[in-house]
Amino acid sequence: MLIAPGLVLFYDITPKIVMLLCGTAATLLLFPAWLGGLKLLWRESLGRVFLGLIAVHLVSLLVSTLLSPQPGLSFAGSNWRRLGLVTHGATMLFVVASAAYFTAQRARLGTLLRVFAIGGMASAVYGILQYSGIDPFVPAESYHFGEGEWTIVRTPGTLGHAGYFATYLLTAVFWALALARNESSRAWSRLALAAAALGVFAIVLSGTRGALLGLAAGGIMALVWRGPRIDRRVLAGALLATITLAAFYYSPWGEKLRGRARWSIEDASGGGRLMLWRDSLRMFAAGSWLHGAGLETYSAEFPVFLSPELAKAYPNRYYESPHNIFLDALTAQGLPGLLFLLGMTAIAVVAAWRLKKLGAPTGAWFAAAFAAALGSGQFLAFTVPTALCFYLSVAVLVVASVAQTKTEATPQTPRWGYFAAAPAAILMAVFAVQLAAADALLARTRQYAAAEIGAAIQEYEQAQRLSPWGMNFDLWFSRWMMEAAQRTAPSTEQSRAWQAATNAGERAAERAAERQSARYNLAVLYGLQNDAQRAEAALRRTIEAAPAWYKPRWMLAQLLRQTGRSDEARREAEIAHELNGGENEEVTETWNQLRQTRRTMSQ
Repeated sequence: MLIAPGLVLFYDITPKIVMLLCGTAATLLLFPAWLGGLKLLWRESLGRVFLGLIAVHLVSLLVSTLLSPQPGLSFAGSNWRRLGLVTHGATMLFVVASAAYFTAQRARLGTLLRVFAIGGMASAVYGILQYSGIDPFVPAESYHFGEGEWTIVRTPGTLGHAGYFATYLLTAVFWALALARNESSRAWSRLALAAAALGVFAIVLSGTRGALLGLAAGGIMALVWRGPRIDRRVLAGALLATITLAAFYYSPWGEKLRGRARWSIEDASGGGRLMLWRDSLRMFAAGSWLHGAGLETYSAEFPVFLSPELAKAYPNRYYESPHNIFLDALTAQGLPGLLFLLGMTAIAVVAAWRLKKLGAPTGAWFAAAFAAALGSGQFLAFTVPTALCFYLSVAVLVVASVAQTKTEATPQTPRWGYFAAAPAAILMAVFAVQLAAADALLARTRQYAAAEIGAAIQEYEQAQRLSPWGMNFDLWFSRWMMEAAQRTAPSTEQSRAWQAATNAGERAAERAAERQSARYNLAVLYGLQNDAQRAEAALRRTIEAAPAWYKPRWMLAQLLRQTGRSDEARREAEIAHELNGGENEEVTETWNQLRQTRRTMSQ
């Protein structure tokens, strides 16, 4: 939930990563609190499979990073989610420690459920306020789309995107219902039910179809678990909720929700997901089945495999992931990544079946939480919060199924434990400090770029020195300096801005996760400085990185026309026109102008 607007540039990502890394580092050093539970978990067959799969997964993450075309990017992670080796590894270590901690004393699960109920309620209230137009932290225009009656609002909560927000709420909702079922305190039980109700309402307001599908999957799981008998209170509650939501939908307050429904009907294919999944499979087939394309390299490697059909259907769309957790793992890690997720799913199913046979009162809601996260994950990639919820839901199922009769074990603390835990803890802590410091300096760089070019350059150089290995912000800085140079009158300061923008742009063209965008940005920079030769070379490199992207071909066509190469310009303009699919009038206009020029010359 943590955000820090105004303090760091990536205010909805960096604080979560820093908290996870510092928390995991502390957890590793506090291993005596969960080591006994780890031993108990290992004694159970399902526990051994669970721990063994995670161990193999950590090896797979390391191999995919070492063999990645951009090892630094795979190590540190991309700017949009920061789920590279360090963060992904920390997530898995935290899940292992959590599973062991709860196994040592199963009553601790109640604390976890209470935390999620409170956190889920706070998140849901914030999302509801965002839908209502109240948001003291995040600019509302960042999640409002369309105009007039077609305006929709995709409430992101504090997770940066409506899909991730709603997916997080799925776990909070079903765990709140588990708390209500298991809690002896009437106050906590009522709070849990309120948290679940608010969570469901916030999920609906987010307009996330994948999360709604996950909600339905979780509900079906709970109904199947309970069997054919019908609880009158549950039936009455479901009926009341349906009537309330219907009344809201058709009321004036439901206008934005109705707008989202219209958008969903018009875009029934979900943004071309079937074509995206097909192209992602082509990407996997062309690479290594053993280690994939590397962690976090999808946005750099996928454009080569983007089909013309998908490009024409959505010419202005950028794909940072396959929008599917299984395909995301497959393209990043190869078959080991896919098999790990399938293994986690199988473990969850086996654990749920055990709980069903044991008649565990909360088992239905634990199983529903996993089913909901799995269902929503078919339409989104993991971020740190959603990955943590998914893996914790598996861990909770395992713990609940294997720890029914266990009591806390208190083994002697091995001296070697600290030597084993310290290196990983230090790595995560150092990474967290570097990340926080660099991101804070980036926020200041952006502020200075508006008025003080020299100060902005100085702050950015400091951010580069402090940032962890593999992190790259050159594309952002290049754009800021380019904007500053265009605002500034001819002077020494303007020259410094152009030079800084060009230097950063050239570095970004080689190392940025958004490789095609970085190369296109470099071409624009050269063009604005009247360097036609280097602009053309950058555009051709952009086309090489993203053959089905219309924009570099359209720009190249205009450049070729200006340099007197009409035939080449016409060919590039024709391809750009086809790939654009009629989406942008200016692209069509360029094509028509070049065709008209050819007719005039032939006459």
